[in-house]
Amino acid sequence: MKKNKGLTLHHFGVVVQNLQEATELFKRLFDIEKVSYEILEERGLEIALLNLGDVLLELISPIRGGTSVERFLKERGGGLHHVSFLTEDFDGTMKRIAELGIRIVDGPRKGAFSDRVVFLHPKDTNKVLVEIMEMKE
Repeated sequence: MKKNKGLTLHHFGVVVQNLQEATELFKRLFDIEKVSYEILEERGLEIALLNLGDVLLELISPIRGGTSVERFLKERGGGLHHVSFLTEDFDGTMKRIAELGIRIVDGPRKGAFSDRVVFLHPKDTNKVLVEIMEMKE
C-alpha cells in the first residue's frame, strides 16, 4: 500500500470510564502482554497504549473533573474519541491543513507518547476528530 505524503494510521483513541478495567479487558481480548502508560497531569488524563501490530489502541481516562474527556464521558458514556495519523513532516502537514482551510481544535502541543499533536475540527473532517502527531525521537 502506498504511503500518503508520509501520513500513516497510528492509533485509535478510545475514552473509558475505568482505565485499569478497560486495559485488562483489551489485554485479554487481544492477548497483549505489554502496555505502556502515561499520565498527562496538565491535561488531567491517564493513558494506556496497547500494541495491536501495525496500529495501536490508546485508552484514555480522566483523572480529574473539568476536562474535555470527562465531558465526553458524561455526554456519550465513552467510546471512540479520535483517529490519529503519524506524519514524517509535521510542518509540511500543518501547511497543507491550513491551505485546505481545516480548522485546528487543539494544539500544536505535547501529546501522549509524542512531541507535537494537533486535533482537527470534526466539522471539517466529516465528523471525525482527527489527530496529527509527530513521534518522539
